Amino acid sequence: MADVMTLDECLAAKRGVLLDSQALISAFHWERLHGAPSNLLLRIPGERRHASLVTIFEFICNTPQEDVRRRLDWLKDRSIKLAPLTEAVSKAFQAIRGDTPNCDHLKDY
Repeated sequence: MADVMTLDECLAAKRGVLLDSQALISAFHWERLHGAPSNLLLRIPGERRHASLVTIFEFICNTPQEDVRRRLDWLKDRSIKLAPLTEAVSKAFQAIRGDTPNCDHLKDY
């Protein structure tokens, strides 16, 4: 079972931080608007920044194709790594269920 911790608790426990799509979108737009790193990412050491595959999908869904590459490059430049989908991680995600946004980028090729 996953524990939901505040950012301060997580940083004090020296654990990785699993960012959600809203955190990524907010930080991305903050940096584009202000031309400076977001306060959230400044607080989290690069080696502790993670996002799930679903979060990254939500971060790029419903955006123009040219913006998809820009967003993926931004994740890489900010050292936001893909969290591995182990059985334990899958169980943690199941414990934190919620609504997901509508996204029409899923296609079968």
